[in-house]
Formats: sequence, structure tokens, C-alpha cells
Amino acid sequence: MGQVSYEGKNYTGGPSGTAEEAQRFACNNYCLDADPEFDAHYGIGNDSRSGEAAGQPPKKEAIYKDKELLDYLTKDCALKCVSRVKEGKLQGSAMCE
Repeated sequence: MGQVSYEGKNYTGGPSGTAEEAQRFACNNYCLDADPEFDAHYGIGNDSRSGEAAGQPPKKEAIYKDKELLDYLTKDCALKCVSRVKEGKLQGSAMCE
């Protein structure tokens, strides 16, 4: 199970095959719900013509309608989050049960 703590809220992910994967899953949830950079990407996409054409869906729906947004979430944001946890810049943990 993975966990990221940010501004008093915990974001969890897992269970998964490895501790790093569990941490990345927790980071996916953190990015979706709390990361300011992801929020900016979502806002730009949602205000675009394609976002308007899709009905300006909420974030959890938008990631499945916009491949670029999904890629940003799972690749860019989540990997930055994992690095920040490793560097101690963001609180997080991953443990095996």
C-alpha cells in the first residue's frame, strides 16, 4: 500500500506488486485531487474547445476523455510526486503487507 500526505489529507494507492508501484498509485490519487500543476493542466484542457465539446467533465472523467491529461497525471505528475517523496519534499510511504 502506498500513501502520500499533503495539507493534512492522505492519498492512498495499492495494493500492487511492488512498493514503488503502490507509491505511484498513491501519487496518482494525490495528483488527481490535490496537485496544483495537475489542476492547471485540467483547467486549461477543460476550457479548451475539446473540453467544451466533451461537456467540461469533472477531473475523474476528463482523464479518460483526454489522453494528454491522463498521460500528464500518470507519467509526469505521478513520477514527480514519487521523486518528491524519495527526496523528503513530500510526505509519503509504501509498505508491503
